Amino acid sequence: MPIDKSWMQKSRVSSEYHKGVLEFLDFAFSNAPGKEMLPCPCIRCNNCLMQKREIIKSFTMLLELLKEAFPEGETLPSNYYEAKKILHDLGLHYIKIDACPSNCMLYSKEHANANECVVCDVSRWESSDDHSTDEFTNSVKKKKIPAKVLRYFPLKPRLQRLYMSSKTPSHMKWHVDGRMEREMMRHPVDSLA
Repeated sequence: MPIDKSWMQKSRVSSEYHKGVLEFLDFAFSNAPGKEMLPCPCIRCNNCLMQKREIIKSFTMLLELLKEAFPEGETLPSNYYEAKKILHDLGLHYIKIDACPSNCMLYSKEHANANECVVCDVSRWESSDDHSTDEFTNSVKKKKIPAKVLRYFPLKPRLQRLYMSSKTPSHMKWHVDGRMEREMMRHPVDSLA
């Protein structure tokens, strides 16, 4: 039975388009080998990166909706990966650090290769039934998925980015430099308390 692709030509804010995307994702995930993750359908990653259904659907649909809402000439990224790349290039990326499920420790520095928590002896990894086969040795490898992940947003590049403009420091000191000495209060900083 041929798949109906007419929804692709509809307006991206229409209910037919939304229904078509959901049907496509249902079909794709029902025929996927792992059933949890799929190669991303965007052109940029050439179907190499695996993503969960919710990420592929929700973020890409949000970007498409914003593209239609903004006037011509907008420069929004067209998909999840392009947006992630822009954030990384701006220095607004994050670092993933595995953590103990009981919040005892982080698996970084000297504990980066540990498989169990030093404090509570809990495994670092989730138990997974998903197996992949190595095509050269025909041995089954178990995928290691961390039980808990901390996302660390480095502060230094964000502060550097914030202070790139010469106007930022003056705006940060407005409560001292622009304070009213008269009896009239124009902002809570002008009060006596």
